[in-house]
Amino acid sequence: MPGGSKQTPLFGVIEYEPEIKNGESALYRFHLEDPIRFNKSIRVTVEHGHNNSRSDDYCSVAYWYQKEPGDTFGYLPRVKEARMTPIMRARTNFLNGLKKSCRLEAENKIDRAIAVMRDLVERYKNYREVAENAKLRLAFLYIIAGESEKAEELLSRLYKLSARRKFRRLVADLLYVLESPDNALLFITGDDYYTVYLDGRKLTEGTLYEDFKPVRLRLLPGEHTVLVECKNVLLFGGVCVEIVSMRGTLISDREWLITSPPEKIDRKWYLHPEELKGWKKATEYYRPWEVLFWTRNFSFFAALGLQAKWLWSEKNYVNYDEYYFRCDFVYRGSLWRRQIRYLANLTTAFPYQRIIFP
Repeated sequence: MPGGSKQTPLFGVIEYEPEIKNGESALYRFHLEDPIRFNKSIRVTVEHGHNNSRSDDYCSVAYWYQKEPGDTFGYLPRVKEARMTPIMRARTNFLNGLKKSCRLEAENKIDRAIAVMRDLVERYKNYREVAENAKLRLAFLYIIAGESEKAEELLSRLYKLSARRKFRRLVADLLYVLESPDNALLFITGDDYYTVYLDGRKLTEGTLYEDFKPVRLRLLPGEHTVLVECKNVLLFGGVCVEIVSMRGTLISDREWLITSPPEKIDRKWYLHPEELKGWKKATEYYRPWEVLFWTRNFSFFAALGLQAKWLWSEKNYVNYDEYYFRCDFVYRGSLWRRQIRYLANLTTAFPYQRIIFP
């Protein structure tokens, strides 16, 4: 049947898109002349291709006639609820709880954020994947709260019991943070290709679509500069960066500068980034791990509840193939304080609300 629509009093096609991949179809059928009779209940199934060989997404609405009085109907779930399996419902509730704990963490209500995740761990202990992700978030909150013993105990159990290889690798990275107050993890992704430098030394490179893993760092007291070279393929370039230590975040998304000067760039620009012109404050966008719908490599990291947002080039520079991001900070070692060092000509134009970590 060609695409389009066709209606008759008893049956018809409202919409049909055979020429479009994953096209939508909508049909109706009224059994007035050939009623389907039943006395107590009826079950209607739809075959998904021959012998259920397809995985189409079907939904339907049915109307029927019955004699009154009849029994009171129970709760009729919404379409989304009706289609959810128990594990899907558990995952959805975990994500809602994760968002709540992230909001509480942003408000410096760490104790309440921990209580939310403890409740999820207990409620979904029979769902292994959900329970492991909830415990990972709980351990991460313990690290931020400075409760290293609780975090280490929880992470050690997770590392021994989890059967997911990539998950265990992330657990091992968090255990690395607990080994020393000067240890930290660099979480980064970029659109589309990125290279990261710390104090002129290359740390890592990658793409948005490959397997994601944090970079282990050991920070010395003093001034540091994180630089990211981002090469864009389509539309706008962007990065999302966060450095986490035993006492929380050392770099936030409000501390970044961006430039994309049109002149030719020295191959070793990362050794003297101050010579690049056009630095200005980068623009914040969405939370990172919730918007990466095009890849599944971030499921574990979404459970961490990282606070950094995407920094996009859209409102900064447009129609460039390469972007350069820069963040200068001071790490004070055991005092756990850091400050931002701006270029002289940017201090007045972009005042910064300093955040001091205890």
